[in-house]
Amino acid sequence: GLNTPGAASATGLLDARLGSAVIRANEFNLGYAAASTGAATGVLRWNRTTPIVANAFYLSRGVGSGTLDLASGSTFNLNTGFLRLAYNDSNSAAGSALANLNLSTFDPTFSASVTNELSIGSKTVYGSASTANGTLVLGSNSTLSVGSTTTPANVYIGLNTTGAASASGLLDARQGSAVIRANEFNLGYAAA
Repeated sequence: GLNTPGAASATGLLDARLGSAVIRANEFNLGYAAASTGAATGVLRWNRTTPIVANAFYLSRGVGSGTLDLASGSTFNLNTGFLRLAYNDSNSAAGSALANLNLSTFDPTFSASVTNELSIGSKTVYGSASTANGTLVLGSNSTLSVGSTTTPANVYIGLNTTGAASASGLLDARQGSAVIRANEFNLGYAAA
């Protein structure tokens, strides 16, 4: 679901649980509404060991709504430079980027390798009144690797650089495995 002109709405669904799917993308957006009006909803249903490879992976961007639908027993692997959940970079006067990825509910096999940035709940366009609210809860079969010893990544959990509205983020890594090597690790950062 991509909506850039800002009118009406857009909805998209990719169900890749059967057949063959190989994705190598510059940007992978699940629910991206870029303009101040309109809506976008994106759903990805996935169950395969082949990783999605993307320079940037967005789950709910702008004031869009994205869902990563992973059933019990399914497998999801991601290699990305930027993993951004509830990343609001729109100029919208209303609405919210809302992403709630709770992997403990159905406990799929989930693996994400992030090289540059992990962002959960970020608001990045100055002066707009829309919000961002993101959650990532790891399950017992989850693996999250962020940065490396030679190239640490930036981590933003609740980032607001806009001077308006709000942004909130939650990373719950009490289950599974999480290794984070960070250059910057920001929890609840308001820059303006």
